[in-house]
Amino acid sequence: MRKEVTIRPRTYLVFNRLVDDMARLFHTGLFEDVNYRLEFARNDSVDVVIEVQERAYGFYSLGIRYDNADNVVLGLEVGQGNLGGSGASVRAAFDLGNPNEARLGLTGTRLFGLPFGYRLDGFWGSVDRSYYTQGSWDGIYTVRYQGGVAEAGYILGRDAFLNMGLNSYQASYRVPKRFPKDSLRAEWVVGPSFRLEANTFHDIDFPTSGMAMKLDALSSVSALKATHQSLRLGYSSEWVMPVSSWLLLRPGLDAGVSLGELAWLSSSEPAGPGLSDSRPRSSRRRSGRC
Repeated sequence: MRKEVTIRPRTYLVFNRLVDDMARLFHTGLFEDVNYRLEFARNDSVDVVIEVQERAYGFYSLGIRYDNADNVVLGLEVGQGNLGGSGASVRAAFDLGNPNEARLGLTGTRLFGLPFGYRLDGFWGSVDRSYYTQGSWDGIYTVRYQGGVAEAGYILGRDAFLNMGLNSYQASYRVPKRFPKDSLRAEWVVGPSFRLEANTFHDIDFPTSGMAMKLDALSSVSALKATHQSLRLGYSSEWVMPVSSWLLLRPGLDAGVSLGELAWLSSSEPAGPGLSDSRPRSSRRRSGRC
């Protein structure tokens, strides 16, 4: 805590600096609550007492999703935070259903003392997809993938986040011989990524009103040993509109464009591996969305 606090004993107390110190402590992500009180002493002097409440650092979360394409998907995430007082947390996450996926990752709120968050994730999984011929369903094929993501994130405001990173993963395909793509070979997607998010939600995990916006870019660079050279740009937004105390409407908009030759996995999966919708959201902390 001491390195985050700029006020010092035997100096004039400047309240703006004290308030900035409180904000800086809170945004480390280590504390549930940060406050202060003044204890008056002699000769117009005061003692500044900073009071904090640490977070509960062991966590687990459970998510479930149903839709008419993948049926039921179950997500489980467990982890331990603030490793050695560093603010970093390690976690493991699993999706059961479609996709079947496992992830192991490390996240932190500070990077070498700089105000950056970071995420290091490895993932392995498989997903079954439908194959269509001229608009008619023709069967199921399977994608297997494994790889990793390294990201750094920065807070631009109260609820605005900027993330930049590097993605590297391989996809292989099990396609029945009767399909035209029976000779599809394994592909590598390697390249930098960019994501900008902003929202007006009062509660990011269970929003009851407000809107969210996201801009993202994912590239694959042949100079980094990727199979194809490509760039995919996307925009999405969502509104949460309360209809009554028990009913919310959540309309959304998604748009995107791609340049170059996308990998087969990227061209048919908007979210990309490691980012399925059933993932529990306990890892969303205050250092960007890393």
